[in-house]
Amino acid sequence: DGLHYWRVTGLDADGDPGTPSSGRSFTKSIDAPVLVSPGVNATIDTPTMSWATATGAARFKVELSLNSSFSPVAYTYNTYNTQLTPVDTLPLNTWYWRVSSLDTDGNVGNNNWRRFTLVAQPAGSVPNAARSFSNRV
Repeated sequence: DGLHYWRVTGLDADGDPGTPSSGRSFTKSIDAPVLVSPGVNATIDTPTMSWATATGAARFKVELSLNSSFSPVAYTYNTYNTQLTPVDTLPLNTWYWRVSSLDTDGNVGNNNWRRFTLVAQPAGSVPNAARSFSNRV
């Protein structure tokens, strides 16, 4: 990710370099994933987050925080999936979550974020046992 520079130098029939072209630059960026659910400012009882994949993304980093500044980050998960239910039990609270794209080299791209409020599950409900594969960092 970031700004990269390049130029071209031709070689003659003997392999001798000619005059290099003027330098050019381009910016490589990794698109941010589009968040699907939970919706903006949702109130939920199961913290399952989902998003659409992004151009240039090989995997994703999901971060949760109690602060909109994401300082500090309370939980971080890395996943190849486009859905995640944290393996950690989150305290009932208002949570901020963001998903960043990572390329094949592990460079972190752009992110999108949302907020949800986690409330107690209704009496008699059974927690969702299907979880996304993830690694807590």
